[in-house]
Amino acid sequence: MNSRHLLAALTATALLALALLAPTASATPAGPVYSASGAYAPTCNTDVCFGGVNTYDYSGTATCVQNCANAPSSGTLQTTFSATRFFPPSPIRCVPKTVTGSFTFTPTDPNYPPGPWFASLTGHSRDRKALFASGTLTSGAFAGGEVSVLYSFPPNPCTPGAFTGTVTFYPPGPF
Repeated sequence: MNSRHLLAALTATALLALALLAPTASATPAGPVYSASGAYAPTCNTDVCFGGVNTYDYSGTATCVQNCANAPSSGTLQTTFSATRFFPPSPIRCVPKTVTGSFTFTPTDPNYPPGPWFASLTGHSRDRKALFASGTLTSGAFAGGEVSVLYSFPPNPCTPGAFTGTVTFYPPGPF
């Protein structure tokens, strides 16, 4: 390798390092991350893959596990998704391609103002094993900010059971 190639390689490496280390102007503020768990209850249409509508209800608790300094330590959550588009091939094992739904988080921390936080969500299946969705919070301490959820999905989405997941809040301003 001659000196000209070496200089070009070092310059490119330095520029890449600076680009990766520089904060972006539109970086979303870090917010609290919650570990969620609870009950999963589906309502499946018998025509699940052929034009039916399924609903998927997730209800449980959430405990803050990251960035918790200015956030409730825990809360209850209720999330309901609806789906009309599914992955084939079997009607028994259909997983939704896309979902829409509603999200409610109610802080249970006595040191934090009570009152539910609401959001409308849109999302999709992730690897046919989980549902990922996000939306804008319309009420609560982080109103105007974003929320994202990632909930596990059972092998047969029409079978009730337990779920685990993650809920992440992105406040509208510095956290």
